[in-house]
Amino acid sequence: MDTAISVCLESFISAQKFSILKQMKKTFARYISSNKDSNELLFYLLQGLVRENVNLQRLRNGDVEPSRAIIAHDDFLAKAKEHNIHDVRDFLESKQFVQGNFRYYKDRKEILYEL
Repeated sequence: MDTAISVCLESFISAQKFSILKQMKKTFARYISSNKDSNELLFYLLQGLVRENVNLQRLRNGDVEPSRAIIAHDDFLAKAKEHNIHDVRDFLESKQFVQGNFRYYKDRKEILYEL
């Protein structure tokens, strides 16, 4: 069903004038992209935040290898929004997230990655 909605929206939006097309793509971006593609992108973005976190910890601790990385949910959400993904809840409960060795602590709004 999501794919059908996505195809219909893409078709309708592409038939519009350029200025309207641009605004409509921005407005409907979360409905156009597929969930699988979004999850792949979110996984990649989260891995990038982990790398940044680990590198920062190494700099602070004199190249000592950290045992985990903690990513603030708000930082992850901000990174996702840069790519027009406004809802990460499904990803945080996805098989890919869990198999990637990530855990989400809703009460602390943190994502934990054990190295």
